[in-house]
Amino acid sequence: MLALASAAFIKGDDVIDVLSKKLLVYKLEHPATVLHLQLDKNIYNTNEDIWFKAYILNREADSSNVLYVRLTDLNKRVVLTDQFPITDIRSNGDIMLPDTLKDGNYYLYAYTDRMISYSYENIFVQRITVKHNSAKKLHAEASVIDTTQLKRGHTVQVMVRVKNDHDLLKNIKGEYKLITDGQPAKIGKLSTNQFGEATFSFVYPNLPDNKSLNVKVSFKDNTGFADLILNLKHEGNPVLVSLYPEGGHFINGVPVKTVIQATDIKSNPVAAKVTVKNNGQFIASLRLDKNGRSSFTFTPLTNGAYTIEAETNGNKNTIAFNPVIESKGYSLKISNQKDNLKISIKNIGDQEHATLVLRSVENVLWSQLITVPSGDSAVVNIPVGNYPKQVLNIGVFNQTGDLLSERLFLNRQRENYHVDIKTDEQVYGTRKKVTVHVNVTDAFGKPVTANLSIAAAESDRTDPADRRDILNTWYLKFLDGDNYYNSLADDNLDAMMITKNWRQSRWQDVLKYTAKGRVVRLKNADGVFGVLKPLVKKPHKVSQLMVISKNGMFPVALSQNNYFSIVSADLIRDRSVAQYLLMNDDLAYDYEIHLFNYPKEFDEKVVLSNALFIPELFNTLAEYQETKQSFGKGVIQLKEVKIKGNTSLTDEENRTGVYKSTNCNDMVCMYNILNCKNHPGCCSPPVDGGVYSLNGRRVIYHGCQPSVDAKTHIPLKCISIPKRFYLPDYDKTPSTEPELHSTIYWNPNVNTDAQGNATFNFFTSDITGNFTITAQGVDVYTILPVSGLYTFKVK
Repeated sequence: MLALASAAFIKGDDVIDVLSKKLLVYKLEHPATVLHLQLDKNIYNTNEDIWFKAYILNREADSSNVLYVRLTDLNKRVVLTDQFPITDIRSNGDIMLPDTLKDGNYYLYAYTDRMISYSYENIFVQRITVKHNSAKKLHAEASVIDTTQLKRGHTVQVMVRVKNDHDLLKNIKGEYKLITDGQPAKIGKLSTNQFGEATFSFVYPNLPDNKSLNVKVSFKDNTGFADLILNLKHEGNPVLVSLYPEGGHFINGVPVKTVIQATDIKSNPVAAKVTVKNNGQFIASLRLDKNGRSSFTFTPLTNGAYTIEAETNGNKNTIAFNPVIESKGYSLKISNQKDNLKISIKNIGDQEHATLVLRSVENVLWSQLITVPSGDSAVVNIPVGNYPKQVLNIGVFNQTGDLLSERLFLNRQRENYHVDIKTDEQVYGTRKKVTVHVNVTDAFGKPVTANLSIAAAESDRTDPADRRDILNTWYLKFLDGDNYYNSLADDNLDAMMITKNWRQSRWQDVLKYTAKGRVVRLKNADGVFGVLKPLVKKPHKVSQLMVISKNGMFPVALSQNNYFSIVSADLIRDRSVAQYLLMNDDLAYDYEIHLFNYPKEFDEKVVLSNALFIPELFNTLAEYQETKQSFGKGVIQLKEVKIKGNTSLTDEENRTGVYKSTNCNDMVCMYNILNCKNHPGCCSPPVDGGVYSLNGRRVIYHGCQPSVDAKTHIPLKCISIPKRFYLPDYDKTPSTEPELHSTIYWNPNVNTDAQGNATFNFFTSDITGNFTITAQGVDVYTILPVSGLYTFKVK
């Protein structure tokens, strides 16, 4: 029997009133920030700037004043820091990557002063790659000759093929590293043969069951580079498998869409082949995607004996699983076609009266009372088209407010906005003028006034796997687990939604929460907050301190208990300007200054947590295909080298000199050259401690800073004024200098007019190939995100 329920909105319902109030209280006492950064690209050379724009995407979090940006290496050691002023919900800035950085991957993360008072889980994280050369990205794939040899103590043979967009490449030099616990254990050299192939072999180390081997393979020459990482699990490595039923519950005898998710022991996804059995009888066979997920229809039975056989790299693991199977409850199933969402509900032995509740992460949006007798079903149309595109939750509650079933879903496919980008030509020569027209409209084709940040960069300088889009940040906000690679373009998007819930406002947490009062924000986390601590029994009384810099000085008042604050607006300055809290000799004898370094404490929490964890989507092994040559024939393979310990600084690093200058007019050009004479009008002051090129030699800059007494001059943090991106005009100012910038346009604030239009122009550089224009931003009235891409070519 099928009962159809009407779609009437029930106002004043007691259950809904209670749920709405509980959600409001919970959100007030668990404030969170949705922060997004758009970068100009994610593959950089040393001596290049990272150009970025930050947006705070929820209005209740727009009381922030400072954006903190950090760069860490893979060991989570902070290597670069800076902070920038926030205006309304926006900030922008730049960070120069010194050539002291080693090649490899780094984590850029960011947070606001408001976020310091709350959870570190909502920081923005972006992985970037840093290289010392400007070569283009090549393509590499690897295959294990015989995957049955992926066992401890066995010899493993790997074949790698390297190619550009068209051809396999010969005589490309490379190396491989065997990595355990993040550290290289062995390295070996490689070179491709005439078929574009290179091979290497190694004995799989004797690792325990809870450790696996990663192999990193790198190739590079003057024209390009290629990197890939292989996750070579051995026969003892377990595959961890989780099952997620749609609605959150298995009910005896009721078919339910079920998502299987597999990870390795380090929480990295495993694209395994999975077979599900009951008492040895076949139920389903699945090939998991790159995120380690797939789905099937599962009918759970209380007397079942279930096993999952997971096969990876030729190794098989059989896992027994015992799902919690309930005898009664509500099942739910969602079908969503062209923004028309229906929910099918079945009552198995539970109360016949229930309430459907539709909510966003912030608010209860809609509800409907349903009556479904035990054993019957109901189909309800959910009015999801009334709301902007977003992730919503549908839940089934009984009359006492208990949650019976729920799931997340994306309410519609079409975007809230459309960004159309066009150039006056499709193909350009080098150093030619490009005119770009941008038009932003809403879902109904009406013009939108938007604030955009726009970059034009060489397409090869953005790895699509590491590209963060403002739409994904907004739609997938606050989801639990890691969401770095989750995307609205995911073929298994609905499967991903079934595995997720909101991290900080799940119904389970909201329902059991007891109000404790609003969370207190830390005192002046955006500026400087400190106290004078006496060193003697009878210190001199003091009513104020002084802040001094080359721009002048101003007083800082002390409270009765000797506490003081410096607001962030008084710390905004050029990076080259030092600012000090001044104490005279008598004051320094009587007191010491203690500054509350909230950002440092927050950074320590971040690096010690899993907030920077990004799962490795390891390169999938290609199926081995024998070629014209036999293994080892004509292949250049050098001997493995064991790594016995940490290496010291390289000769290159030790050749860096120190440059001390008393000239306060020093400038650095866009090519990181100190006091460059070839690029007037594009320069910025050097930063003390920065690494620059001077007369063809690397130097560490120390200059334009007077010698100060560290006891009487306490340095204050700098909230940096962003640099201006240099835009050459070759029509007005021709140049014979090579122009090899891969980012040829950056503007953090492009505003469309009332018709949704904006037009701008820039010049191509000497780099040829494809370039991508990326536009991300917000509707200035709704603060909802917009995003668009466009590609053109330089020949």
